[in-house]
Amino acid sequence: MREIVTKFLLSAFVCVGAFSLVSCDSDRLSARLAKKAVEEHTAFRDSSLTVQFNVGYYEVSEDDIAQLNQLQKANVITFKTEKVTEKKKRWSYSWYSSSSYTENIEHTFADVKLTEEGRKYLVSEKPAMREDWEKVLRKLEKKYKELKEPDFMNLEAKAGEKPEKKEEAVPEKPEKEDEVIDSAEVAEAMAEVAAPMEEEKPAETTASAGSYEAAVERVKVETCNMLAGKLKVVEVLDVFCPEEYVKNGKGECSVVYEIEDRTPFGWVLYKSENYGVMNFRLLHTEDNGWVVAKANND
Repeated sequence: MREIVTKFLLSAFVCVGAFSLVSCDSDRLSARLAKKAVEEHTAFRDSSLTVQFNVGYYEVSEDDIAQLNQLQKANVITFKTEKVTEKKKRWSYSWYSSSSYTENIEHTFADVKLTEEGRKYLVSEKPAMREDWEKVLRKLEKKYKELKEPDFMNLEAKAGEKPEKKEEAVPEKPEKEDEVIDSAEVAEAMAEVAAPMEEEKPAETTASAGSYEAAVERVKVETCNMLAGKLKVVEVLDVFCPEEYVKNGKGECSVVYEIEDRTPFGWVLYKSENYGVMNFRLLHTEDNGWVVAKANND
């Protein structure tokens, strides 16, 4: 269940200083009020449960192709693949000679597009917080973007201060060229000492243009948030609001939830259990009643 909490819940996102806490004597926490507060929490709002999906032209694995086939069968994407060959130059050498050879490595690239049906599940902007909190935060964001730093923040180093010493680049040593040895000397040396086993140099990608290089140049990826489904409150359990909590406007509860209305992207890409339990801490506010202060599944 930790995957859901990591992706779709904001742990402790309510700042106590953002609103006034009041006693809940006249509005004591109940299962009904807890359910209402949880359903207004970010993770339970429409378009919150999403999964990332790449469209465009990019390299794919066998597992990727299997998932793309499933999504194409669901009529939410179309894709086609092409195999390209990468040519890598490799070296082998012994103490008396060296040789090179070319290794062909196969790669698969896919051109992936959303269909009209698939675009229906595209989520351009996921909900983040309650709308009233977002409005206040956006105003503050604009204010502090326009805030100018005082002049002393831009002063240059004073006279006498030593500038930061830059590390000097160490020149690379030139590669040692293959040593040319006379064949007679080689024959004589081989008679005295047996040649060691051949060792292989690190792989070196050829610089010449080819089908693989051309495919890499074409790579273009756009990562989209696709609707995976919705979190639904099934039942509120263990509502906890003792007297000391009542005085301070606090409460706790557990919620059994399920994932409903899974989309094709949810079935294929969102690997999570269909249901689980989350624990919530709630606060009672003067303006908004009960709100979620913290959500987790501990």
